[in-house]
Amino acid sequence: MTHGELIRLREFGWTYRALSDASGLPYGTVRSRLQRWGIKPNNPVSANRGRRLNKYKHIDRERLRSLYWDHGMGMREVGEALEIPLGSVCRIMNFYGIPRRDRVEARKQFFDRHPDFQFYRPTHEEAVARAKRGVEIRRKKAERRRKRAEAAQRKRELNETCNKQPAVVSA
Repeated sequence: MTHGELIRLREFGWTYRALSDASGLPYGTVRSRLQRWGIKPNNPVSANRGRRLNKYKHIDRERLRSLYWDHGMGMREVGEALEIPLGSVCRIMNFYGIPRRDRVEARKQFFDRHPDFQFYRPTHEEAVARAKRGVEIRRKKAERRRKRAEAAQRKRELNETCNKQPAVVSA
């Protein structure tokens, strides 16, 4: 495969692994040559740039912004309203440059919409039992570390005694 073909295929969207398989060159060789030729790994490649967003062309930027900001929906709720996954909502909002709420504002708005929401709080007995389990687990881990260290020390001592050269006795 020639220099030009490698560059053209990489710009078309081929990964280093695919180029390696197609050219018969090792992965590292393909990567280093392309980097030497100025094709950097973090450059967005044209074929992958819009592929994930092509199936969501029907989603209007203004409608997405309106649902999120004007109607006060969360990203998960926007996804349910538009019947798309949450990850796609994030990706599309990034693509369109729609800003997101910060964490404090998002939590405040969530609790305003769901006033009856309660976090799970363990009872005192559950918390004590969990703490005891944690103490027991840490004690067992410490015991295993101590035993491994002792075994390693015995092994070193055995190796030292076996490796000692016997004194040469001259007659």
